[in-house]
Amino acid sequence: MLVKRRRKSNYVFTVMASVVVVLFVLVCATTSGGGGEYSSSLVHDSPTAATASRDEAHQRIHQEEVTKKNKIAKGATAPNQDDENEFRVFIGIKTSEVGVHGKRLPEIHKTWLKEALGEKRIDIRFFTEPHRGGNRSNKNASQAEEYNASMEDMQALLVSTPGCTSILCKTGAMFKYFLEYDTTDAVSGSSMESGKPRQNPPAFFCNFDDDNYVLISNLLRVLKSYHDQGERNIYVGRKGNNDGFRLGEKFNNTLVHFLTGGAGWCISREMLERGRQHFSFLHKLGQIPDDIAVGYVVQEKAGGKLVEDALFHSHLETGLRKRLPKEEVAKQVSFGFNNKLDDRAFAITAFPDIPIELSAQEDPLLFLSLHRYLSLQKSAT
Repeated sequence: MLVKRRRKSNYVFTVMASVVVVLFVLVCATTSGGGGEYSSSLVHDSPTAATASRDEAHQRIHQEEVTKKNKIAKGATAPNQDDENEFRVFIGIKTSEVGVHGKRLPEIHKTWLKEALGEKRIDIRFFTEPHRGGNRSNKNASQAEEYNASMEDMQALLVSTPGCTSILCKTGAMFKYFLEYDTTDAVSGSSMESGKPRQNPPAFFCNFDDDNYVLISNLLRVLKSYHDQGERNIYVGRKGNNDGFRLGEKFNNTLVHFLTGGAGWCISREMLERGRQHFSFLHKLGQIPDDIAVGYVVQEKAGGKLVEDALFHSHLETGLRKRLPKEEVAKQVSFGFNNKLDDRAFAITAFPDIPIELSAQEDPLLFLSLHRYLSLQKSAT
């Protein structure tokens, strides 16, 4: 009985072994014969080809890593941190009831503000004291209609600064707003007491006056270039003068080098965050001009780097009309115009050499003339 069981087991084992051998032969025949897609795949993944493929992949990855490190070494930030959609700039503009209810904001609305509002990388707000009612300007029917249309669009961009009437106080309020409140969700008639906490401040804070014309795409390009070079502690614009300004005994007779607000200036977010207790409370410095106060904080408190950029221009640059070639006008960042001077012809010498076809009444800040010129230049390219 036991012998029979052993013979039966040996028989089963023999049959199974035969089946395995047959299957092995069939597989070998398939891989060496027919040349179908299995054959092609196996040939492609042969030991020699696979090794070469891995070597190429490793070499490609290594080269990508080297390129990435070289970019970072040159000042570029790590991937996915400076995407075009993530690099943003905040623009704060100090104005007043005269500016709001006068001619300045409507002129901005008709010209460069359109580009600013159409650019998702720009946040912009106008800071003014609370409206006390009434209208200080004498407007005819057409002017009133134009004014109402512009103000309806701009209402959500106005930020009131309760308790702030001085320029220095408004500048500090702008810094505070930039650092503490989310400007991506505009609320009509917002004030310093309202607003959501800010999660991700833009890379730069920029200050311009309500008589500045700003070329938005150029501003973004210039600031992005500094950012890509690794500059995180800068204060960019045009110097007020080459000699600086010496403060009094209260400030230990400190010589301050500053950028003029007439051309606009920009400060990196990192510097503002580091010196927030100084920037947000500029009014505590006393009765000194706001641009000098900012220069003082940058230089003495925040340890920032002043960078003069020739693309920023102010109404103080008499002779600019002769110095700046017409073909360079569209490459600049900002221009200023002083419409308060009695001598308009003299004020024009600090403005680019463009055709001026409208009267002072029609184009008080020359913004319409400049906007028209830039539009023609853009369409010609």
